[in-house]
Amino acid sequence: MLAKPGSICINPHELIFSGNPCTYLEKEGSTKTGKVPKYIATLHFATSGTQVFEADSQYNGELCFMQDGTIGKGWISCWEKRNHISIKLGMKGSTLIIKSIKGLNKKQESITLFKDQP
Repeated sequence: MLAKPGSICINPHELIFSGNPCTYLEKEGSTKTGKVPKYIATLHFATSGTQVFEADSQYNGELCFMQDGTIGKGWISCWEKRNHISIKLGMKGSTLIIKSIKGLNKKQESITLFKDQP
């Protein structure tokens, strides 16, 4: 599937599995009381092992999976030629939503572009 210009599309063929950062699945252990945790696994992903300022584009983040296999929370960081967007995901009721989007202004300072209302 081709992405529309200006949209975020992470090509799975660009994920890297060695180096730092890299893509891997982390299984969460039991809680201190021995119960199954709310998030049973976290997928850490990255498309470039280079430093941000060296890459034309770089995507990385984490997706946390709940006991039923659905994504319960996470974040995605997207760099495209010195432009940055950071997206935070979370649950609202039983729906995964975008909690916030942050970017950079012309002075390269972090600004909030969108924040979900409680």
